[in-house]
Amino acid sequence: MFTALYYSTFALLMVFAIALLGSGNRSVASNRYLAAILLANALIVLRFALAASTPVPFLTAVPVRAIATGLFAAIPALVFLWERVASGSSGSSGAPTASGSYGPLVHFVPAATLAFCLMVFPRTPGVVVLFFIQISFLLYYGAAWRHLSRRKSARPVTGLSRIRSILLLFGVHWLFSAGSSIAGLSRAIPAIAASLEFVSILLLLIFAGSAAVSGIRALPLYDAGTVSADLLSAEETAVVSAKLSSHMESHHEFLDPTLTIADLATRLGVPQRHVSYVLNAHLGVSFTDYINRLRVDYARELLVSPARQNDTILAILHDAGFNSKSAFNRVFKEVTGQTPSAFRRAHTSQLAIRDDTRHSAH
Repeated sequence: MFTALYYSTFALLMVFAIALLGSGNRSVASNRYLAAILLANALIVLRFALAASTPVPFLTAVPVRAIATGLFAAIPALVFLWERVASGSSGSSGAPTASGSYGPLVHFVPAATLAFCLMVFPRTPGVVVLFFIQISFLLYYGAAWRHLSRRKSARPVTGLSRIRSILLLFGVHWLFSAGSSIAGLSRAIPAIAASLEFVSILLLLIFAGSAAVSGIRALPLYDAGTVSADLLSAEETAVVSAKLSSHMESHHEFLDPTLTIADLATRLGVPQRHVSYVLNAHLGVSFTDYINRLRVDYARELLVSPARQNDTILAILHDAGFNSKSAFNRVFKEVTGQTPSAFRRAHTSQLAIRDDTRHSAH
């Protein structure tokens, strides 16, 4: 039974990963991390499937076992990085960004170290390896959950509830997976280990499906199709437009990095096609351009704020709702004609000139 389940799980994980990467939204960093999580799990499940069906000597080789264990140990770091990118990193609170000071690769050093140690010391007891992996999971998962909680308390963003749900699903899956591994160390309770592993695999599939669906649809790049040129009257258009502006000003929905036009329409209580019509026909912009301009305006406020002068550009762009530095720089320059760094330098220079003028006058 487990052999068929392993192969089915591997196939579904690959389908979900390919769907994320091939959806046209692969440029979104959060989707790349999600796909990496699913691919890592798929490779691990494939190894289990091959070992359960027809034993292959290659799979028991020391390097293969070490690399597979290291890959498994890297999954918590991938989940941690996905949460940071998906929810946006806090700049003013001092929390590190998704990349951190040394880039995301630093988070894979523990997993790489474990793989190297297993190559050098292949007889390392399984309980030691399991302890190392579970401690890594607790640290990374706990850091991701704390960061997500801080983001929710700092700014009410409805889209973060999706991230929280997916993160919770992964945590429950890992809990059953850890229970299966612990039970597996004792040969006296194989039935318990098998039951826990079965539940773990089912939860993994639920997590993968939820993550893929959320990753594909919850993107700021999503836009509605064409709508009729006379869908709304002038009065109806003015009402929806005023409602949209008021809602954005009071709720700052554009700061949600996962915001879609469908989400916005639901929160406004307006049909999606009406929102699209107002944006395209009345304001002359697409949903993406409308949201990005609001984000740029907010980013400009942060860049010139005295309280944020010590924050990095990366921290500013995440707080403004952007997911990547390249997209932020491109959109910011399109709107302002300057790069974010040049904009901040120009403002700083103007302040310095004004201060010098005041001192000279006195």
